[in-house]
Amino acid sequence: MQSANITQSFGSITAKDINIISTNVTQATSITTAVTLTAPFGIITTQAASAAADATHTFTASHPNVTANKVVHATIVGYSGAGLPSVRVSTTSGSFSVIIQNHHSSVALNAALKIAYSIF
Repeated sequence: MQSANITQSFGSITAKDINIISTNVTQATSITTAVTLTAPFGIITTQAASAAADATHTFTASHPNVTANKVVHATIVGYSGAGLPSVRVSTTSGSFSVIIQNHHSSVALNAALKIAYSIF
């Protein structure tokens, strides 16, 4: 948990204390291995991706607070390999799918990704 003292007015909202609960998880065995999340914010570290040119990998991230009314945001915050990865999500009750796509036309992905997520 991280804490900060902030005094800033944003229209009708004033915040003095913000507590953010986050978690970091790493896939156990492969790029398609599911993960279980317990916090609304965090980082998922994947195993090495190997998606060929224009191909995808998909894995499930389970979280008990994900519903049809929730917004899940994911973005790549770390990748040092070849290819051009992007990430998107698809939600279902109790989980969301993370879809990693390689947009390069001729080079495969070849490294692990760090994916930040948030659930609102």
